[in-house]
Amino acid sequence: MNSINNSPFLRKLFSLIFVHVLFSVSANCFATTATDSSSLVLPLPHGLRATLSFTHNQVIAQLPNNKRIVLANNINQIPAYARDIWIDDFNFDGRQDAAITTGFDPVSSDQMYTIFIWDDGLSQFFPLTFREKLTNLEIVPKHKEIRSSYQSRNFWVEDTYRFQNRQPYLYSRSRLIANDIWHTTIYNPAGQTVRSLVSRDGRVERPPYPVLLSVTSQTAPLYRQPLPSTLLPIKLNRGDVVSVLDFKNDPGHFYWVNISANINQHVIRGWTLLSNLIQQ
Repeated sequence: MNSINNSPFLRKLFSLIFVHVLFSVSANCFATTATDSSSLVLPLPHGLRATLSFTHNQVIAQLPNNKRIVLANNINQIPAYARDIWIDDFNFDGRQDAAITTGFDPVSSDQMYTIFIWDDGLSQFFPLTFREKLTNLEIVPKHKEIRSSYQSRNFWVEDTYRFQNRQPYLYSRSRLIANDIWHTTIYNPAGQTVRSLVSRDGRVERPPYPVLLSVTSQTAPLYRQPLPSTLLPIKLNRGDVVSVLDFKNDPGHFYWVNISANINQHVIRGWTLLSNLIQQ
């Protein structure tokens, strides 16, 4: 059967669990839940088409020349309800592509996808390569982006990919560093960091929602850089309100935040530990 694809997932941080459900809704988006008899037609250029089907323990593509190729193996390791073939224009080039469930995490129930695009010259499907695993896939047609979300060590992560010459590059990575506080890094197509910021929602399509916090520790030392050796001769006191601008975690697993505050009609800026600003 055909249906709009839904992408529910859990946002996790430390010992807390935050639940957020995202629905990926896109025009002309079709998915099928697989049985051994399921198949879906994928339109190709020049009026051709391929038929994708789950056959025994594989996903098979039957090409216009009747050649059959294997796109995925070991499908029986994925629960039947999570086996999807999702057809849409994933790289926004005007052509339909196929996203296939090729992995499953039994603990989080996360679906891992591989996206296949068609190459006219070679008459072949090729998988797109992403910087990290493609999990809990979401399409954002308005911004020509796709998003992937997953747990990575202490953080819930949302990766946003954009496309250049039909190929994906990591445009932004947002990590949930505290309840409703996201650290986002924005990259250019060459993989260089363009900007780093903190916001309430991790989104970069508009000016970020500012993060204002009050100092919860008795005092909060300030540092010129996120290093203990750069201590400044000023400190914050309990109840002082600060604006959180940036974030960094160091190899010692200390979470630093860059802050700005207006104290006694003076604007001060520096780095302090995130633990000084949130209840432990």
